[in-house]
Amino acid sequence: MTRTGLRYRRSPVHWGAWTSGAIALVGTAALCPVVLSTLRRRQLVDVPNERSSHARPTARGGGAALLVPMAIAMLMSRGTWPLRAGLLIPVLAMAALGLAEDVGGVPVGRRFALQLVIGPVGAPLLLHGAGLRPTVAVGAAVIGVLWLVAFVNAFNFMDGINGISAMEAAVAGLTYAWLGRGRSPILVDGGIIVAAAAIAFVPFNFPHARMFLGDVGSYLLGAWLAVLAVLTIRDRFGLVAAVAPLALYLGDTGITLLRRVAAREPWHQPHRSHAYQRLVQAGWSHTFVTLFVGAIVAICSVLGVVARGRALGVQVGIAAAIVAIVVAYIGVSWGRPGRPGPAVA
Repeated sequence: MTRTGLRYRRSPVHWGAWTSGAIALVGTAALCPVVLSTLRRRQLVDVPNERSSHARPTARGGGAALLVPMAIAMLMSRGTWPLRAGLLIPVLAMAALGLAEDVGGVPVGRRFALQLVIGPVGAPLLLHGAGLRPTVAVGAAVIGVLWLVAFVNAFNFMDGINGISAMEAAVAGLTYAWLGRGRSPILVDGGIIVAAAAIAFVPFNFPHARMFLGDVGSYLLGAWLAVLAVLTIRDRFGLVAAVAPLALYLGDTGITLLRRVAAREPWHQPHRSHAYQRLVQAGWSHTFVTLFVGAIVAICSVLGVVARGRALGVQVGIAAAIVAIVVAYIGVSWGRPGRPGPAVA
């Protein structure tokens, strides 16, 4: 026995992981047409405005199609019950909040307050069995809550062009599954589940979008990935390995917000000043920007895998390389002045 469950005997990825992934993949693919029809019938659509990157009204809230299949797949996955519950409870609560925003709207202040309330719910479960001293556990819980809220919002901010967030979830999910092989069933299954659901959503969102993830989808995927990063650290794979798959989303959002604050712009309002948005405004297609971002996410993820279990000096060097790659990506957009660019539905 290991601290997180049974070691695998034959395959580095147990068949149970693929079963969970199949449930998420097939379930999402089956529900997407149903959800799309419902959204159109209820006229839950995003109407283009001056901040939009799409050209025609498009159904929002498509992420609801991922919700039930991912939850069922996680319930049927491996790993201890406290860890599965620790992932599902805050993720489902965040998704419910996102759905409320998609359907009727929730004021920004209230939304943020509710996120802070949701954050601590799963902390005791995720820390169960981690062997931390009480004072360390409290500190870890506080950091974990702030991390969850921060990344959920970063993921939501980045979900602005066709396919970008489904791509991020798929690459990051597969990376976490690879990191957890042989040691962490919950990480393997959780990674494959989120990747499979994201891949099933792609035909409805990329290269031309019939529906968007909406807040329900971005909160769902963002919270899921944030918890997988926590589990990566909990299982002692290292901070670099945990953050690497999410580094581009964190860097683009963080630097953009800092620039907006420095310019005394209302940072919490919708805008088109993220690096990926500036590339679209400069004339790059949604498809090319999404594939470009996906390639960078994949490179950072591979570096994170390489960093796992390495000496501290090596990990610092790899972290510096990841930071340099993300900064170079942002630098590409800075060299291309923002202007009204191609909007794609």
